[in-house]
Amino acid sequence: MGFSIEKSRRRFIPPPPSASEAPPIPDWVPPVEYLDDLGGLLGEPIKFTERDIRLIANSLPSGTDPKRIEILPLLLREWARLELRMHLARMPLSRLARQRGRLKKVAKRAAALIEALDELDGLDRWELVARLGIAEGLGLPRVYRNEQNKHRVDGWRSLTATIAAACEEPTSKPRKGQPRNIVAQLVLRDLAGLFEYVVGLRAGRVVDPRTGEESGHFLNFARAVWPVVFGAGDLGLESQLREWADYGSNASLIISGIALRRPEWGVISTR
Repeated sequence: MGFSIEKSRRRFIPPPPSASEAPPIPDWVPPVEYLDDLGGLLGEPIKFTERDIRLIANSLPSGTDPKRIEILPLLLREWARLELRMHLARMPLSRLARQRGRLKKVAKRAAALIEALDELDGLDRWELVARLGIAEGLGLPRVYRNEQNKHRVDGWRSLTATIAAACEEPTSKPRKGQPRNIVAQLVLRDLAGLFEYVVGLRAGRVVDPRTGEESGHFLNFARAVWPVVFGAGDLGLESQLREWADYGSNASLIISGIALRRPEWGVISTR
């Protein structure tokens, strides 16, 4: 799985419209200024220098539409401004493991509290209600048979059970074997979307059946972008490309997002 033969036939992608034909921005799309304000949470965007852009453009196959190459710097810098920053801000695995450990501790203690509450008989529960009233400064006889506090105890028990279940169950479960590099996979999906838009060819993994060597136009493009993002040449790229191909070789909706945010560029969503 994941092996493909690179096709020379290009997909049809309509030309960009003129500025007067650009569709209006839907009300639900956040304005560019709002997204820029997220810098405090996401960190500074990675800079694509003129040299970076030149090397990336040179990695594209011959016959690529010059108009698409011309818009490539805009696409890369807009991607770096938002989506890439969001990917890189994801929690590292080591920190995620510590967080899950702390939440499991909460789940364990919440479960213990529920167990203790459930062991109370009728008189015990009313005694707890009375002690709540005393702690809150209520006078006699209001501390006894206080229906409001009884309902509060029942509500706390229900809330504690919800907390225990929420802290015990992770939002995503790790797969067996080597943990996936989620950031790298997200970057590859975005690069596939950018590549397909600019070049007009399907992004895919290409392997020589005789030598087993990786090749192909998409690999060349990813190799040119990889060091700008991760700062270590193409270290890890081929292994991440294999995993990306095994999961379906999907491209992200990166172009759709940019088309909505930047209608003045005339970017056409292809999905």
